[in-house]
Amino acid sequence: MTDDIVVIVPARQAAREIGSALASVAGQSVQPAEIVVVDDGSTDGTAEVARRWEHLLPLTVLRHDEPAGAGAARRRAIAASRSPLLALLDADDVWLPGHLATLADIHQHHGGIVTADAYRWLPAKGVLRATHHDHNPVPAPSRQAGEILRRNYVFVGSLFSRRSYLSAGGFRDGVAEDWDLWIRMIRHGATVHATRRPTVLYRLSPSSVSNRPDAIDGYIAVLERALAEAGSERERDVVAASLRRMRARRHLARAQAAAARGDRHDARAEGAATAGGPARMKVEALGLRVCPRVSARVGRALRQRYWG
Repeated sequence: MTDDIVVIVPARQAAREIGSALASVAGQSVQPAEIVVVDDGSTDGTAEVARRWEHLLPLTVLRHDEPAGAGAARRRAIAASRSPLLALLDADDVWLPGHLATLADIHQHHGGIVTADAYRWLPAKGVLRATHHDHNPVPAPSRQAGEILRRNYVFVGSLFSRRSYLSAGGFRDGVAEDWDLWIRMIRHGATVHATRRPTVLYRLSPSSVSNRPDAIDGYIAVLERALAEAGSERERDVVAASLRRMRARRHLARAQAAAARGDRHDARAEGAATAGGPARMKVEALGLRVCPRVSARVGRALRQRYWG
């Protein structure tokens, strides 16, 4: 047993997946001291399915009567536990048997945030060739503080100390609450260490990696917080540039949505507002302005390549 680790599992409408997630914890080569599942206001029996594992695992199942978000669920789970190391598991993901031992060994030698690589698993298609870190590599330590303000390269299936988590202020509410936490932990001196090989099956669905404007609103909120809390002019400049790109991405997403529903006026107007984005984004926006429906179909086909 790994007697210093608690597994933190937020779960919402996860009755079909939570059993597989907990089975993967039961199948670890070393076992955690605690597992805390917080059912975040589910109506599908998630908590009841999770409780079936209480006789096999050191499991505590808590429940929110109303949905409060993944950040609140993780905060409650962490507050309800004692172990000094925190391992995050999403309710729809699955750990391979050596996951916890691998992360714990790296943390013992290096500390910081240990982030797993993951096989991207689309249940309708199977396991895809490229891993999570193939798409989002972890940069060298000297570049991590700047790069985390540009993109979230830390996979949610990570392990870190309770002390480091608390010193950064813990999870806050909002979309991409994990990215918000990594930014603050790295600001406080944490270094990110990646596993050499995948140890997680990361379940994907079209909504998992969508380009929806409402999801991008959450990413913008993270960056706006990072800008308000920036500690130097250099950091503010990096975040400001990231915000310009993300706002341009929101305009592009809105243009794509308008083109898909046949609203040429809005597609062109939103496409024209992508001036702060990179060249690739401007090219796609120009296509949406010139020929919205054709460009939207081409864009969907290109994004579909993500699925393998």
